[in-house]
This record gives sequence, C-alpha cells and structure tokens, in this order.
Amino acid sequence: MPEDYEVPAGNTATFRCTAVSDSTLDLSSSWLNNGNEIDFDAEPRFVKANDYSLTITKTNELDSGTYVCVAKTELDQTSAQATLIVQGRSLDLSLSLHGQLLMERMSLDILFQEWTFLCPNFAVSCR
Repeated sequence: MPEDYEVPAGNTATFRCTAVSDSTLDLSSSWLNNGNEIDFDAEPRFVKANDYSLTITKTNELDSGTYVCVAKTELDQTSAQATLIVQGRSLDLSLSLHGQLLMERMSLDILFQEWTFLCPNFAVSCR
C-alpha cells in the first residue's frame, strides 16, 4: 500500500505499490493522480517501474494531490491511495518575480523618462 509522502519542491517522490496475484493471471497496474490516469508518455517526470512503483522527479507544488495505484487482473481489481504534499517555494518565487517585475518597471520608467527628455517640444504628447 502506498504511504503518504511529503517532499520539498525539486526533490524526488516514490510511491510503492505491492500487487500480488495468482501466477496464472496477468497482472497490470496503473496510477491515477487526483482521479486522472497518469499518461507516462506525456509526463516524463513520472515513471512507473516494473515493481509497480511510481517515481516523480523534480517535484513541484502542482504534483501535490492524491495518488491511487490500481492493480487488476481479468477477474478482479483493487486500489490503494496515498497523498503527496510538495512543500513549495512560493514565497521565494513571488519575491523573485516581484523583484524582476520591479526591475523591469524601473527600466521602463527610465526609458520613458529618456523618451520624455528627448521630445519635450513636440506638440504631440510623449506619453
């Protein structure tokens, strides 16, 4: 049964899913994230191993949620779920973005001031 997991953003998270069936039956497994089946071809950070475990590399806050391992044969199916919490760096990111936007705004203000200085006598407003 997968266990709940808490991991800092950027780290790897691995859920283990132990599935056993009668050796005469074909056993397959799939993983759901928040109710949607994971498309491993479309999401290369998500890897399903031969032992049915799920590994998520370079986790981010959007990876947080409920993960369900579904094991099935032609006769039956069972599932187990666990929760992933990715501790993000939102504050650092927003401060970084705010600082970047502030720097861009300062650059635009400087360019605007230079433009205003270059054309003070035009009849058309520089603004």
